[in-house]
Amino acid sequence: MPPHPYLVRGAQGLHALISEVSAPATRAAPWQRQHTWELRPLPSTARPDLWRAWRALEAVRSWGADTLRDVLTVLRETVPGLDAVGELPALGPTVLPPPPPRATAAHPRAYRGTKARPPRPPRPAPVDLRPYLLARRHIDQVLELLGQRRGVDAYVAARFGVDEAAAFEPAFVTYLLPLLRGCRWSEVGAFAALASALELHRAPNLRATLVAMYQQADAPARALGWWSHVLAHPPELRVVAAQLVSSSGVARVTPVSAELAAELLERAPAQQWSIYRALAGGATEAYVRAGLQLNVIAEDKLTEVPRGKVDPTELIEATLARLDTAVSEDASVALWREILWTLCGHQPGLVELLAEPAFVALEPRAALWLLRLAWSPYWCPLSAEKEARALAPLLRLFVEHAARAPGEHQRKFAELIVAAYWEVAPGAWPDEPAPDEAHDRALRARLTSALEVCARAARPPHPRSSATRYVLAAVTNVPDEGQARVALAHLRDAPAASWATLERACRRENDARLLGRGLASLACGAPELWTTLRHTPGPLLRTATALAALSTEAALVVLAAHRASPLGAPDASELPTAALCALLEPVARAGGPPVRRALRRHLAGERALSDAQLRGHHAHLVAALDAARLAAIRHAVRRALAAKVGLADIGDGAALHALEVLARVDGHRRQLRRLLTATLAGDLQWRQRHPLTRAWFARHPALDPASWLAGLAHDAELPGVGPVRLATETDPLEALKLGTYVGSCLGRGGAFEYSAAAVILDANKHVVYARDARGAVLARQLIAISETDELVCFSVYGAATLEPLFRDFDHALAERLGLRLHGTPGAEEDYEICSILSSEWWDDDAWTDLAR
Repeated sequence: MPPHPYLVRGAQGLHALISEVSAPATRAAPWQRQHTWELRPLPSTARPDLWRAWRALEAVRSWGADTLRDVLTVLRETVPGLDAVGELPALGPTVLPPPPPRATAAHPRAYRGTKARPPRPPRPAPVDLRPYLLARRHIDQVLELLGQRRGVDAYVAARFGVDEAAAFEPAFVTYLLPLLRGCRWSEVGAFAALASALELHRAPNLRATLVAMYQQADAPARALGWWSHVLAHPPELRVVAAQLVSSSGVARVTPVSAELAAELLERAPAQQWSIYRALAGGATEAYVRAGLQLNVIAEDKLTEVPRGKVDPTELIEATLARLDTAVSEDASVALWREILWTLCGHQPGLVELLAEPAFVALEPRAALWLLRLAWSPYWCPLSAEKEARALAPLLRLFVEHAARAPGEHQRKFAELIVAAYWEVAPGAWPDEPAPDEAHDRALRARLTSALEVCARAARPPHPRSSATRYVLAAVTNVPDEGQARVALAHLRDAPAASWATLERACRRENDARLLGRGLASLACGAPELWTTLRHTPGPLLRTATALAALSTEAALVVLAAHRASPLGAPDASELPTAALCALLEPVARAGGPPVRRALRRHLAGERALSDAQLRGHHAHLVAALDAARLAAIRHAVRRALAAKVGLADIGDGAALHALEVLARVDGHRRQLRRLLTATLAGDLQWRQRHPLTRAWFARHPALDPASWLAGLAHDAELPGVGPVRLATETDPLEALKLGTYVGSCLGRGGAFEYSAAAVILDANKHVVYARDARGAVLARQLIAISETDELVCFSVYGAATLEPLFRDFDHALAERLGLRLHGTPGAEEDYEICSILSSEWWDDDAWTDLAR
């Protein structure tokens, strides 16, 4: 298209019609753009032929062919502007060329063939014809003087091939007729009628927006439909309607039906925008109207509506009716209605899957887990399309396998395979490369092995609980595919007794996470030890839990050192009996399987054993070799942890637990290491001496440091339990176990281990334990001092029956300290708990059920 195609002639010169649009007024309303369609002076360097003709008409002296050419050039290339030029002088003889001499009595031959010349006639004054080209009657007069027929619009004839005048409103001719070049004349008439109905001559803002809409539609028929759509709105809403259509890009597609248009009239602009954007992207009206019917398109915020093709309403409602209880327990029917509608838009194949008998027959909670999996790619929108494409065929495979599991175990199967997939899913992060064919094959191979383990675990007599999903997920994600498949094969082929041991070890999710982390390290660093799962699963799982205290890199260093040692050598079982005893004795002293006393006495010369007895003892040593290797690894882990606080070794118990937590608290590691180093050396005052701790107590003179740090003990009797003691824990190593004792997220392996470290680092925080007569922890509560000197108490974890005892304890402690108890009458509405030595902590929200 040539530059400046829409040209207007006016009293002051030539102009071009230019369309411009501003940036959105706000991000929350991207359709609120200011459109303009205004006259701008045509640059003198543009359209040189037109400018030459225009300048030539400034001073016309003759009415010959040259003037006719220039007039037609201007008329064919431009439309008249709306300039008022007032009354113009009539064009008459003064501008015509002089007539030829006439015969007279004196000159009968009219000067032909004579030397005499007629008197020179006066030259006509030059005429500026440009003002005469703005009104129809003047244009006709000019054309008639140039020998042309009146009543013919040169612009209409040239642009539309119609031999008639443009009998339209002047504003339409100036501002819209140039835009419509290329339309059929009947379409021009339709646009003119719409422009009149919309009163565009009085609404420049609406006119400019409709021009942008026309240009975007790129087809007159579509533009007519959308202009009619705008006309159907009340006058006060037409500008917003036009902005929505133009800015959303929906003008490029077929206008919406009258039924949908009528429904959209009642909707908020944000919702209309979301729908128009979807239609512009390829969504069908059937899919969009389903979203409106299901009430899943947000009314007050912008939503990225999928480009769905079919109406999934009946299928969604049938699915939700079948999964009713499971959906209600998970979130809400309304939320899942929206998720399913969105999924059906993103993944057309899911519509078919939801209707297949295998999916319909699934246990509701199993089906819901697989729907969660289908939804998971959209947690990260940047990579959703890539991951969804890779997931689609696998999802169908998972449904087929889940349907084969016994009904009561289908949920377990689904949770296991979903957890495995989430660990190895391609495209889970935007910066990952797109999966290629080799990557897809490797993924399928891993998941095929994982499917076999799921099928093994999801059947009687295994329990229906699925905490083993953390183990399966971690092992499936072992970096080396061969090592991962070997470990998965060991899980698949483990005997029932070993699986029972594994299931018991995974009763708490925190423990299951630790096991998964450690078993994955073993699969990478010492895969041969996985064979012990068949005959000695307990030591293997204890070793995995110990390894989980180290980073993956540190764990692999420990395992590499073990494999390089004589005990880790593959041929250690071939050593003579005496050498094997010498190899196992240090491990036995560190807690490994002991060497039998009879054999020790034989080797010391204190008694004699027969050859048969020696062969039996040797076989026993070889059988215990793997258990000894696992014990040696655990011992090496303890030494590695102890080295972090300057110790050579450390036994089991609270100290070991503290060092295991230390490895996983990145933000608090330096301060926690200092505290543990001092505590294990017998210095229990390190925290109190710290300058930041002293500064905090100085800012809170109303709090007696000694009373707060000493805490309170409270004894009670609980029916069915017996004596119970509630007391603030003053031993930091014991306090650090506040989450581990009750299996909460603050425990070892939990998501917020760092917050347990914050509790023992900060002097404004305490943990209160409820213990039975044997000292076993029944429940715990976190308490803290706020910045406004209130005692803030948090939820009780553990036995809920102990809550009344904790409530009494909290009141007694607040009374002893002389502080208000947050959540009681007269207390502050909100609170702030300061981080003193810690960098952050997890605020679990104050416990407000403190009424006695």
